[in-house]
Amino acid sequence: MGISLLCILLAAVTGARGWGWYGCDEELVASLYYRSLGASSYYGFFTGPRFARLHGTSGWSPAIGDRNPWLQIDLMKKHKIRAVATQGSFNSWDWVTRYMLLYGDRIDSWTPFYQRGHNSTFFGNVNESAVVRHDLHYHITARYIRIVPLAWNPRGKIGLRLGLYGCPYKSDVLYFDGDDAISYRFPKGVSRTLWDVIAFSFKTEEKEGLLLHSEGIQGDYVTLELKNAQLWMHMSLGNNPIHGSPGHTTVFAGGVLNDLHWHYLRLDRFGRDVNLTLDGEVQRFLLNGDFEKLNLDTEMFIGGLVRARQKNLAYRENFRGCMENVIFNRVNIADLAVRGHSRISSEGKVAFRCLDPVPHPINFGGPHNFVQVPGFPRRGRLAVSFRFRTWDLTGLLLFSSLSDGLGHVELMLSDGQVNVSIAQPGRKKLQFAAGYRLNDGFWHEVNFAAQENTAVISIDDVAGAEFRVSHPLQIRTGISYFFGGCPKPAGLWGCHSNQTAFHGCMELLKVDGQLVNLTLVEFHRLGKFAEILFDTCGITDRCFPNPCEHGGRCYQSWDDFICYCDLTGYKGEICHQPLYKESCEAYRLSGKTSGNFTIDPDGSGPLKPFVVYCDIRENRAWTVVRHDRQWTTRVTGSSQERPFLGAIQYWNASWEEVSALANASQHCEQWLEFSCYNSRLLNTAGGYPFSFWIGRNEEQHFYWGGSQPGIQRCACGLDKSCVDPTLYCNCDADEPQWRTDKGLLTFVDHLPVTQVVVGDTNRSNSEAQFFLKPLRCYGDRNSWNTISFHTGASLLFPPIRANYSLDVSFYFKTTADSGVFLENQGGRPCQWRRPYLRLELNTTRDVVFAFDVGNGDENLTVHAEDIEFNDDEWHLVRAEINVKLARLRVDHRPWEIRPMPLQTYIWLEYDRPLTVGSAEHKRRPFLGCLRAMRLNGITLNLEGRANASLGTSPNCTGRCLHPKLPCFHGGRCVERYSYYTCDCDLTAFEGPYCNHGVLAHAEPPSAWLRARLRPRLRHPWLRARVSRPWLPAPRLPAARAARARLSGARLQRHRRGGLFQFQHHLGPRHPPLRELLCPRLHGRAHQGGCINVTRVYRSLFIQVDYFPMMEQKFSLLVDSQLDSPKALYLGRVMETGVIDPEIQRYNTPGFSGCLSGVRFNNVAPLKTHFRAPRPFPREISEALRVQGDLAESNCGAMPHSGFEVPPELDPWYLPPDFIYYHDDGWVAIIIGFVVTLLLLGLVGLLVLFYLQNHRYKGSYHTHEPKATHDYPAAGKTPLPPSTPARAPAPQPPAPVPARDQNLPQILEESRSE
Repeated sequence: MGISLLCILLAAVTGARGWGWYGCDEELVASLYYRSLGASSYYGFFTGPRFARLHGTSGWSPAIGDRNPWLQIDLMKKHKIRAVATQGSFNSWDWVTRYMLLYGDRIDSWTPFYQRGHNSTFFGNVNESAVVRHDLHYHITARYIRIVPLAWNPRGKIGLRLGLYGCPYKSDVLYFDGDDAISYRFPKGVSRTLWDVIAFSFKTEEKEGLLLHSEGIQGDYVTLELKNAQLWMHMSLGNNPIHGSPGHTTVFAGGVLNDLHWHYLRLDRFGRDVNLTLDGEVQRFLLNGDFEKLNLDTEMFIGGLVRARQKNLAYRENFRGCMENVIFNRVNIADLAVRGHSRISSEGKVAFRCLDPVPHPINFGGPHNFVQVPGFPRRGRLAVSFRFRTWDLTGLLLFSSLSDGLGHVELMLSDGQVNVSIAQPGRKKLQFAAGYRLNDGFWHEVNFAAQENTAVISIDDVAGAEFRVSHPLQIRTGISYFFGGCPKPAGLWGCHSNQTAFHGCMELLKVDGQLVNLTLVEFHRLGKFAEILFDTCGITDRCFPNPCEHGGRCYQSWDDFICYCDLTGYKGEICHQPLYKESCEAYRLSGKTSGNFTIDPDGSGPLKPFVVYCDIRENRAWTVVRHDRQWTTRVTGSSQERPFLGAIQYWNASWEEVSALANASQHCEQWLEFSCYNSRLLNTAGGYPFSFWIGRNEEQHFYWGGSQPGIQRCACGLDKSCVDPTLYCNCDADEPQWRTDKGLLTFVDHLPVTQVVVGDTNRSNSEAQFFLKPLRCYGDRNSWNTISFHTGASLLFPPIRANYSLDVSFYFKTTADSGVFLENQGGRPCQWRRPYLRLELNTTRDVVFAFDVGNGDENLTVHAEDIEFNDDEWHLVRAEINVKLARLRVDHRPWEIRPMPLQTYIWLEYDRPLTVGSAEHKRRPFLGCLRAMRLNGITLNLEGRANASLGTSPNCTGRCLHPKLPCFHGGRCVERYSYYTCDCDLTAFEGPYCNHGVLAHAEPPSAWLRARLRPRLRHPWLRARVSRPWLPAPRLPAARAARARLSGARLQRHRRGGLFQFQHHLGPRHPPLRELLCPRLHGRAHQGGCINVTRVYRSLFIQVDYFPMMEQKFSLLVDSQLDSPKALYLGRVMETGVIDPEIQRYNTPGFSGCLSGVRFNNVAPLKTHFRAPRPFPREISEALRVQGDLAESNCGAMPHSGFEVPPELDPWYLPPDFIYYHDDGWVAIIIGFVVTLLLLGLVGLLVLFYLQNHRYKGSYHTHEPKATHDYPAAGKTPLPPSTPARAPAPQPPAPVPARDQNLPQILEESRSE
C-alpha cells in the first residue's frame, strides 16, 4: 500500500514527463509542434493528430471509413527511443487495445519493432485514462514513428494519446557500395587489451559481406561478417603450442539480416568471457584457448579489406550497405572518418549518408489480404513479374481472369515451389512448377509470360533456368490482377481461386511490362487493397534464437513455428516435457523389474537423459551407473609434482548428469579401493597427501573409502587398526609388500568420483593400484523436501529465469480455505501493468494459475466437484506455460489448457524474488504444507529455508506435534497449521480439548441403559468415570454376550469396604477372572474414580485413577477374542433368560450415582444419548435403549479450572496492552516527507490567496464612479479627515458643465493611498 501511494504521488509530481531507470528517458512528443504530428485521417477537428499527446484534453481518432489508420510522429531529427506509452481519448469510450509500432529514418521505409518472442503486437489500454508504458528490450534509433491500431474498444472507436521516451541521438553514417572500405590505425600501432567493446548498427540487402576485421602477428584476430544473411563472429586469442589447444571460436547469430532494416550489434569481451548482442538477443559464451588478451597489430578494417594487405584472411566479399556509429573501445571510427582524421584511410569512395534503395515493399499479414491492380485488357501476351519473400509453404501469388471467357491464370506457392495453372474451357488444364525451397525467407524474383501456345517462367533470373512449356493456349489479358489473395465474395470481384492467402512480402510489381505505382494504390487512386501494410516488410526469423528446447528442430511459417522433438528424449510443443522418469525408484513404483532404463534426473532441466541399470528390489531400487575404470588400474612412475590423473568417464553420461542423479538421491555409495607396494597414500595427517580423489565440482578430497569427510584418514585410521598404529592408512607404512585401504564413500554431496590422483610411484619397485566400483544410489530426497507454514510467512528465492517456458510442480496439504502457493512479479514497482505469475488455492474447490506475460491477465482454474482441496490430504499440482499454451493439472484430473494466440510474447525473466508461501509482501498467505516443489527440474530447498521464528518449520508437522494443550481422552488432533482443534467424535468427552465429560445421574431401581455392540473384538477397551454420594453396592458397566457363560466382562462396586471388582470371562475353558480394584474410594464423598480397562489379545491392563497399572496374561488355550459381544449395560443387567448368579447378586437394586466418560472402544452411550439430535435417528433408536430415571447432571461438581485455553480459541480474551508497531521504514519516511511538503504548499497557497485579496482593505482600487451623495456640492472644498499642518489646501474641482451636472463626479485616489 505504501509503495502504491508513493507511485501515485511521484506520478502526480512528474506529470506527463516520463521518469524511469535510465538517463535517456525524456518525453519526446509533448514538446513537438503540432505539424510534427500527422495521421492517415481524423474524425473531427478536436480529434486531430495535434491532440494526440499524453494527458491532453482530447485524443486522435481516425475517420470512420479509414481502413488503414495510423498516427505518425516526426521527431525532427534522429532520436534514441527506449519506451512507448499510450492513453485513450479523454473522457470517452475510445481507446486502442492492440497496436503495431513502426519506425524509420524516412516516411517511405518502415521497420516493425519486434518484442522478445518475435511478437510485433503491443498490448494497449483497458480504459481511457490509464497510461500503459512498454519499455523496449533494446533501444531503437529513428526520426519517424508510426502507430498502427490493430484492435480497439468494441463499445467505442479508435482513440489514442501517445508518449515516446528517449533522448537525441548523434548519427555518423558510412555507406559502402561493395568496392570500398576504410581502415583505422591504432594510436600506438598495436592494441593489447584484456577487455573490448565493439558496437555498430548496419543495414543491407545483401546476404554476404565483411563487416569488420583485425588481426595480430601472434595469431590473434577478430572478424565480423555476414554469411547467408546471418552474423558470424570469428575470434581467437592465440594458440598454445605447448598444450596444443585451439584458440579459434566461431559463433553465429540472427537470420534474414538482409531486410534493409537497421540491426544493432554489440560485442563485449572480458578475458575469455564474451557477450554477443544482436537486436537485444544476448549470447554468452567462453572463448577457446588458454589466453585472455587480444593482441592486434597496426589497424582495423571496416566494410572490407583495404589494399588487401591481410594475407591470413581468406577472400571475403566486401560489405554493401550502411553502417552507423562504429565504436571500438570508446573510439567512434565513423566520426573520425566523417571528420577526415589522419588515422583513417580508405579505398574507394565511402559516402557519409545512407544511399540504400527504397523498393517500397508491401506486407501481407491478414487472413484475407489482397492487392488488386488494373491491367491492359485483350492483349495477346500476358507478362507479370514481382519479387517475394516468405516462410510459408503455400499461398496464392497471382490470379487473373482472361477476357472473353477464356479462363484464368493462377500462380501459387506450393511446397516451396511456384506452381502455374492455366485453365481454359474445353481444354486440358496446363499445370507446371518451377523453383525449389523458395520459402527460405529471402527475396526471389518471378518472371512469367504467356502467349498463344507458349508459357515461360523464370525464378531469380538465373541464366538458363527458365522453364518453357508449349501447349495449346489462347491468351487475352483481363482487366484485373490480384496479388496475394482473392477478396470475398469471389463472384463480385471475379477472383475464383480456392488457394489460401499469401503471407509475406512483395515488391517491384510489374503488369504487362509496366511498374505498378504502389503509392497511388496506398492513397486509393489506383486499384484496391485490404489488410496490408505499405513501405514495410515485417519478416523475422522466429527460429532464432531457437525456441525448441533440448536440441529440437525448428520450422517456421510467417506467423508461427513448429518444433520436432525426435531423438531428443523430450516431447511437447517446444520439446520441454521429459519422456523418461527421474530415477529407478520411479520405475519401481510403476511396476517395472530390473534392467536397463533411461532416466532424466533433472526432468525438464538442461541436462540430457542417460541409460543406467536399475536393480529393482521389493523395498527399493538401486540406480547403478557404470564407468570405464571398473577394473584395476596400475600406476607407476608418478610423483607429487607430476601425478597420474585417472579420469573417470561414466557410461552414457557426463559428470554433471551423474551429479544430478546423486544430488536427487536419498543415499549414494561408491566403493574405492587403493592398493600400494612401497607407495605412500597420505604423507602426514596435516600435510598435503600424495594421492587423493576428486569429486563433484572438481573438489579435492583427502579422506578415503570407509572414512568420513573433513578428516585426512582411511578406514583403519578411524578404529586404529592400521598396520602402523601411529599412521592413519595402511599404505602409509611404506612397506615392500602389498597393503590395501578400501571402503565405501557415502557422502552424497561429494559423489560421484570423477578423478583419482596418484603421486608416489616413482621410486624403484614402487607401484600402486586403484579400483573403483560403479556408483549406486537409491531413494528420492527431493520428494519429501517439506515445509510447514503456520502463520503469514513467505520464503524468498531467486527470481525465475526461464526465458520461453516454465513448468512448476509441487504437493500441498492444508485445511485453509485459500492461500497463494507461489508468486513472482517483474517490472518496476510503479509500472502500470507488471508481468507476474501466480499459483494459488482460490477456494476450497478451485486451484488457479494466473499470469500476465504481455497479453493481459489470464488464468486457468481446475474446479473439483467431488472433493475439497483443503481436506488435509496431499494434492499434486502441475502447471506449465510456454509460447504455445498454458496448462494446469491437479492430481489425476484432466488438464486445463489455454492455447496462446499467435506471436505470443513470452519472456519469463523476472527481476523480483520468487515468493513461496504467499503473494508479494505476505499478502494472502498459505497455511499448510508444501513439498517437492520443482521449477524447470530444479528442486527448491524448502526445508533449508524453514525458520521457526518466522512461522515455518521443516516437515509437515503443524501444531499437533507440540500442542499447548493435548487432546485428552483419545481425542484426535486436527491440523489447522496456524492453530489446531480436537476432534472428540470418537470419545465420550466434549469441549475444546475433549476434557469435559457427559455426566449422567442414575436412580435405582429402574434406571439402566443398553447399547448394542459390534461382534468379534480383538482389542476391547473400557473406560468409565464413577462418582457416588452414598454407599450401597452399585452395578457398573458390564458387557454381556448372547450366552452369558460363553464370554463376558463386567465392572462392579463390591459390597465389602467400597472396593471395585472386575470380572472377565473368555470362554468355558477359562474360569472367570475376578480382580479387586481401588481400595476405599467410598471414603471420598462426592468424588469419583476413573477406571481404564484395556485388553490386547491375551494381555489385560487395568488402571484406576493414578494407582499402579495391573497386568494379567492369559494362557494360549484362552481365546484371544471377545466373541460376539451383544450389548453394553449401564446401571443394571436386564438380560432375558438365565443370568449369571454372580451378576444377579449385584443386580439389585442396581447402580445409584453418577457416571461420565463411559466408552467401550468407539461406543460412547451417554454422549450419544444426551447429544444426539431429537428425535433420534432410526439407527440410534435401534442401538440405544434407556429405562428409568437417567438424567444429565453435573453431580455437584465444580467446573474444571486446570486447563488454560489459548488466546486464539478464547472468545473472551483481551490482550494486556495495545501492541504498537513502529513503521520506521524508508517508504513511511518518504511518504511522510511528501505529505508534509504538500501540506506546507497548501498552507502557503492559502496565505498568498489571503494577501492577494485583502491587501487594501477598506479602499477602492479602481476608477469606478462613486455615488453622488458621497461627494460635496459643487464649489465647496471637501475637508480631509486629518490634514497635516503644512499640507497645502486642496484645489477646488473644475466646474461641471451644465449638461453633466446630473452625473456623479470622479475622484482619483491619492498616491499616499
